[in-house]
Amino acid sequence: MKIALFTFVLTVLSSWAYADDYKVYWRCLDGHLEAMEAHAKLNGEETPLYIHYQSTKQPAWQSTPISLRSLVNLPLNTQNGDFVVLGNKKQWLLNCVGEVHHNPVYHHGNVIFSVTRNAYSCPLIPQECQAKPASQ
Repeated sequence: MKIALFTFVLTVLSSWAYADDYKVYWRCLDGHLEAMEAHAKLNGEETPLYIHYQSTKQPAWQSTPISLRSLVNLPLNTQNGDFVVLGNKKQWLLNCVGEVHHNPVYHHGNVIFSVTRNAYSCPLIPQECQAKPASQ
């Protein structure tokens, strides 16, 4: 029983030591942040969204799903300013590039997809973040 409890505690602690939660946002044209949805319509069907990132510990790119609370787990060695790519499990959207920002105020960092910079032509930008047509 003690071994099982020790194994469980060690498993929980090792997962906390490996990954940290990051909140995923769109930075809209007017500058406000909009939380990213966990699913989007890609190629005509609803699909879960993933963040693809380069880990310094492994040579291959890794991916992690976006949760319903707009959170992703990224490794603890993720640096401020690292770039990530949005997509589904098998497809990367190379015109949807986000940037990691560590936030000293909150217990988690942010991954921000700016519609005016690296994600300006992303097909998943929500309507709330796009420019309003000018009325004449």
